[in-house]
Amino acid sequence: MYYGYYNNLQSNNVKIISNLKLSETIAAISICNYFISNDSGLSHYAAMFEIKQLVLFGGTNYIKTSPYNKNARIIKPSNYKMFYDPGIKIDLSDIKYLRQINKIKPNRVLKELEGLNK
Repeated sequence: MYYGYYNNLQSNNVKIISNLKLSETIAAISICNYFISNDSGLSHYAAMFEIKQLVLFGGTNYIKTSPYNKNARIIKPSNYKMFYDPGIKIDLSDIKYLRQINKIKPNRVLKELEGLNK
C-alpha cells in the first residue's frame, strides 16, 4: 500500500530492510537509533535495547502488550477499539476494527518520529 512512500524515504539516514534471519534482524535492531514497527515481537527486541521507538497498534490491548521501554511511543488509530486482549476471547463481530491499524497514516508516524527527538 505505502511501498512507493517508503521507497522515497530510503536515504543514508533511513534504511528499510527485509528478508533477514531472526538473528540478523535482532542484530540490525540493536544498532538502530529509532525503530518503527507494528505491535510485534520485534518491537520487544527494540525495547530490550532501549531504542527510541514508535509502535503502531490496531486493536490489541496496548496497555498489556506494549514494549517495556521508556523510549517507546504508542500510536493507535483515532477509531481505536480493542478487539484482542491476551487471555480473553477475541471479538471478531465487527470486522472493520480488524483493519483499524490501516487508518494510521505515514504523515502521522513521521510527525511522531520528530517528537521522539524532543
